[in-house]
Amino acid sequence: MSFQVNHSQDASQISRRQLLGLLGGCCLLPERGSASDETHVLSVRNEGLLFTDNRAGVSGVDCGYSVSLPHSTLWLFGDVFLQNPNSVLQPYVGGVSNCGLLAPHGSGAEPLKKYRFITGKNGIARQLIEPGAQHKRYWPLGGWYSMHAKKLFLFYSRIRVTGHGMLDFVQEGTGLCEADADHAMHMQPAIMPSGSGHTLWWESNVTYGQAVIYGTKGPWVYAAGMRDTGGMHTCTLMRLPEAAPTLAGCEYYAGGKTKPRWSRNPGDAVEVQGISNFPGELSISYNHYLGRYLALHTIGLSQKVQISLAEHPWGPYQPFAVVGARHRLFSKALCYAAKEHPELAEQNGKAIYFTFVDSERYWLQLQRVEFS
Repeated sequence: MSFQVNHSQDASQISRRQLLGLLGGCCLLPERGSASDETHVLSVRNEGLLFTDNRAGVSGVDCGYSVSLPHSTLWLFGDVFLQNPNSVLQPYVGGVSNCGLLAPHGSGAEPLKKYRFITGKNGIARQLIEPGAQHKRYWPLGGWYSMHAKKLFLFYSRIRVTGHGMLDFVQEGTGLCEADADHAMHMQPAIMPSGSGHTLWWESNVTYGQAVIYGTKGPWVYAAGMRDTGGMHTCTLMRLPEAAPTLAGCEYYAGGKTKPRWSRNPGDAVEVQGISNFPGELSISYNHYLGRYLALHTIGLSQKVQISLAEHPWGPYQPFAVVGARHRLFSKALCYAAKEHPELAEQNGKAIYFTFVDSERYWLQLQRVEFS
């Protein structure tokens, strides 16, 4: 659909995709630890809106994924609305279906004050995945940087626009793209072919890449998927080679707890126990302070965020806490896109940071959660 709409329309336009749960998350590292039975949430603090004071013409963003690169952290956004920062009479210039920015490494909220959007020659934020695509939109999902391959890998969802209405689009499938991140400000991710003559890797009711878990022992990266069955969202899991991902090399979690079963057949993928009722996006990372894998996601489209823990990436996940997405409330606001950003964690994970989007504001908000 066209980007030629006003901001009151922008919010409803974007929340439509959250209603169908088409987006994804981010991730981090493991090493065994131990969690006390008496550990609980000590405090929750809203750190405010992010990236609103930019000079790249960005006037609203969705999603918000972060991937650690060697010298900075890459943040990715979907369905981005742009303004001309030098024009008052004609400020609106359109939009892009994805863009990104770079922020320095560091824990807490301070590094996020020193960000730079990746821009074109005109100084306005540019589309990273498939720029200039006609009637197609490319929404970024989770990703990872391979130290072995010296490359950035990103999942994406390809969308075909079918009209001008709020729901006039269809998801065609998901795939993977790669980029040289040595000169991150000039990066241009390239679509990776599936190996069977197609660009999309998956054309099914499962959207893989909603969350990516990397830094695990062994050669694997784990990617969570959202299975949509008649509006019911459940989580699946697959793994792929960290340095040389291929569709043929993907293995899907087919059950089991301490000794998981893996299958090359995507039809064998089973539900990850303990993760459900999430609107597409989530994050899964290893928290050293709690000694468990921590999954975080919005509960439906409510103003509540679920935190769950598990000993293994494949679960089973047990509820740990529910925290509120504290923000200025609007009567019709939807809260979605909640995900943790492990690179911001403090004290080895004693305090974590996550973002979420309020549909009426259409900006990321940062939230700090500290455990006892």
